[in-house]
Amino acid sequence: MLQNETVEKVIFSGGKTAGMAYPSEAAAMREYLKKRYPNIEEDRVLLEEGSIDTIENAKKIADLLERYGLDNFILLLTSEWHLKRAQKVFENQGIETKPLPAEELIASRGQKSSAHEPYKKFLERYRSSSRVKIKKINEAILRALLVVDPEGKIQRRITQRRGSNPSQFYSEK
Repeated sequence: MLQNETVEKVIFSGGKTAGMAYPSEAAAMREYLKKRYPNIEEDRVLLEEGSIDTIENAKKIADLLERYGLDNFILLLTSEWHLKRAQKVFENQGIETKPLPAEELIASRGQKSSAHEPYKKFLERYRSSSRVKIKKINEAILRALLVVDPEGKIQRRITQRRGSNPSQFYSEK
């Protein structure tokens, strides 16, 4: 999309969820993009590296959109099981989204050649995995919580209690 000028900028979002010794999710995505598409100008790629969950992603991206004078409309690329809740979270921050499930991008790779078969098999295994089934249930519960808690305070507590919030384990140095 950047390469064919369909979008003006891309924002990669995600903090140091693997720990302080590792790059942020956003930085890792930028590095992949630079290796895959070296001709894309640096100023078209924005990083949001401070968030550790979807609610923080949305808040910090809203700030970036305002800071750079960009429209409050984004293509939201994430896992299909996460997309509905992510859209609601971004909507709660005043950001309009067009959903783009990552699995659709994977499915489209090499569709017109024999190279497509490995992607197709991967997606079949992935979508039927117990991990994805659990993620779907988890997302449905968290999405329902957004009805009574649009700010996500309950979700944050659940995440922290499960130990899924790395900020409780790592501090900035």
